Amino acid sequence: YPFCHYAMMNRLRKEVRRPKLVDIERTQHVGASNDQVDFSHVHRALDELPEDEAQTVRTKYFDGLTFREIAQLSGTTLSMAKRRYYRGLARLRISLAPLEERRDDE
Repeated sequence: YPFCHYAMMNRLRKEVRRPKLVDIERTQHVGASNDQVDFSHVHRALDELPEDEAQTVRTKYFDGLTFREIAQLSGTTLSMAKRRYYRGLARLRISLAPLEERRDDE
C-alpha cells in the first residue's frame, strides 16, 4: 500500500525537522556532567532582543507553534512572523557567539 508508506515517510520527516523542545526551567546549571545545561545566557540574550523578535522566537522554538499560528496570534502576516523569527535567530547567534568561542577553547 503506497499510501501507508508515504504517510509514514511524511511523519518521519516531520519528526526529524521539528526541533526537540527542552524544558528550560527544569534544566540544571553546568556542573560536573556534560549532560547538564545552563540556559541562563540564552534567556539573557532573548531579553536583549526587540520584544517582537523575542516573542516570536520564544513562541516558535519553545511553544512549537507554526509560523501561521504565530502570525494569527500576533496579528501580523505570515511573512512578518518568519522575518521576525529569522532576524531574532541571527541576533541571538551574534550575541551568543562569544560563549561558543569560550566553549571551544576549553
